Amino acid sequence: MSDQVVEADIVIIGSGAGGGEAAKLLSKHFNVVIVEEGPHRTSNDFKMKESIAYPELYQDSGARLTVDGAIKILQGKSVGGSTTVNWTSSFRTPQETLLHWNKEFGIHTLTQDSLLSHFLRIEDEYGITPWDGEPNLNNQLMANGMSKLGIRHGVIPRNVKGCLNLGYCGMGCPTNAKQSTLINAIPRALENGAKLFSQFRVERLIWKNDKIVEAIAYSVTPTGKIEENKKTLTLKAQHFLLCGGGINTPILLMKSDLPDPYFNIGNRTFLHPVTVSLALFNQKVEAYQGAPQSVYSDQFLWPEDDSLGFKIEAPPIHPALTSSLINQHGSEASEMMKRFSHSQGMIALGRDGFHEQAPGGKIVMTSNGRFGLDYPWNDYLTNGYKKALLTMASIQFEAGARSVYPLHRFARSFERLGEVKSFLDSCSVDRYDLQIVSAHVMGGAAMGSDEKNSVVDNDGRFHHMSNLFIFDGSLFPTSLGVNPTESILSFSSLLTHKLIERIK
Repeated sequence: MSDQVVEADIVIIGSGAGGGEAAKLLSKHFNVVIVEEGPHRTSNDFKMKESIAYPELYQDSGARLTVDGAIKILQGKSVGGSTTVNWTSSFRTPQETLLHWNKEFGIHTLTQDSLLSHFLRIEDEYGITPWDGEPNLNNQLMANGMSKLGIRHGVIPRNVKGCLNLGYCGMGCPTNAKQSTLINAIPRALENGAKLFSQFRVERLIWKNDKIVEAIAYSVTPTGKIEENKKTLTLKAQHFLLCGGGINTPILLMKSDLPDPYFNIGNRTFLHPVTVSLALFNQKVEAYQGAPQSVYSDQFLWPEDDSLGFKIEAPPIHPALTSSLINQHGSEASEMMKRFSHSQGMIALGRDGFHEQAPGGKIVMTSNGRFGLDYPWNDYLTNGYKKALLTMASIQFEAGARSVYPLHRFARSFERLGEVKSFLDSCSVDRYDLQIVSAHVMGGAAMGSDEKNSVVDNDGRFHHMSNLFIFDGSLFPTSLGVNPTESILSFSSLLTHKLIERIK
C-alpha cells in the first residue's frame, strides 16, 4: 500500500474499550475511520502461547516499564486493545469513586443515575454477568482462606458468552467467548461502513486555531516498530476521538504540542499498582487453567483511616510472566518453577489517586527523547502494600499453604505467617524492592469542569480544541478501585451519545 490521504466525518484513534464502543455507535450515523497501531489478529491467531501473544498483543512486547524500570506495565496493543487480552473481570464504577469525582473535580456527567442505562446495555451486549461456573482451584483456595478469616468476598462478573474455561484469556480468546471489542464492537462498526486501518501509529495531530485538521500516522510492524520503508496515512475529519488509553493518549497530545497552559497533560496517571503473593500447596493448583478470575474481596478497598485501599483478586499463573516477576535465580528459580503447578497466586490492586500521598505519575520525556511514565514512590504506598502482602499471606496460610513467597527483592519462601510479618516489618522500602506490576493504566488526560486541573470537559472534549474528544481511560481523574473495562465501555457509550446529539 502506498501513502494515502483518507477523509471521514470522524477519525477514532484506538480500537479498545473506548474506541471500539464509540465506533460501533458513531458508524450508524457518520463516516468513521478507526486507526489502530497494533495488528488485527483473530481467534485463529490465538495459540495460547506466551511467546506469540506478548510480542504482538502487548505494548513493548509485554515489557513496558515506568521510566525508572521499577514497575512493569501490561497494556494491550492490537485491534480490540486491552479488551483482547484482559482477564474478563468486569465491574461497574464504584459509587464512592463517582461521588469523589463530582466533589473534587466537578464531574457531573458521570453519575450513577446517568450511567445506569449504559451499564445495563453494555452488560447485556457484552455478556457481563457473575461467573456461574465453579472457580478454579487458584480462586477457590483464596475463597476458602477468606471464609475461614471472615473476610467478605464475592463472585466476579465476566464479559463472556459460552466460555470453555480454558484459562488463557491474557493471550487472546481462541474460541471468541470473550466479548472483546475485537469480536463485538469492531465487526458491527465495519458492517455499518466504518474503515479500519491496523498497524498504523498516529504520531502527530496537526491543528490550526481551535481545531484539529488532520492526523499523521505511519505504518508499523506487528511488534510496534516504524517500518523501514514506512507508509504515511494522512487522516482528515471534522472530529477526532482519542481512544489509545492511558500513557498513549497523553503522549500523542504532548507530541502534537497542543495547548496546555496549566501543564495538566500527562499528570495524574494511575496504575492500580499491584503487589503479588505466591503460595505453595501440597496439591496441584494448576492456576493456568480455568477462568482466571472469579473471586474477589473489596473488604480492604475503602478503609476508614487514610491508608491505601486495595482490592484482592487471584491472577492466572503462566510460566513466562511468573518467571519474569519472581526475584529468584539459578537453583532457587529452578526449584520454584519445578513446583509451578502447585503454586497459588493472589494480587492486591492499590486504589491510587484518592490521597495526597498517592497522586499517581506523570508522562515525561526521557534523556533519549522518548516519552514514558514517571511514577514516584513513597512510604505511604509502601506501607499500604506491606499491609496487603501480610493480608494475602494470612489468607493463603489459612487455606492450607505450605509456604508463602511475597514478591519482594529480598524475600524467600516463608513457612509461617509470623515469619512473613517479621520480614515485612524489617524489609527495605525502596521502590525497586517491592516487585510492583500494573495492568490498568488510567488518567493523564483528566476530566473536570475547571481547565486549571483537567484536560477535557464533562463531555470529554479537549478544553482548547472544539473538535477533539477523549473517550478512554485516560480521562479518569483518579484510579477506579475496580478493573476498568466496563467503566470505559459505559463512559464511552454515554459520551458518544452526547457527541451524536452535539454534531448530528
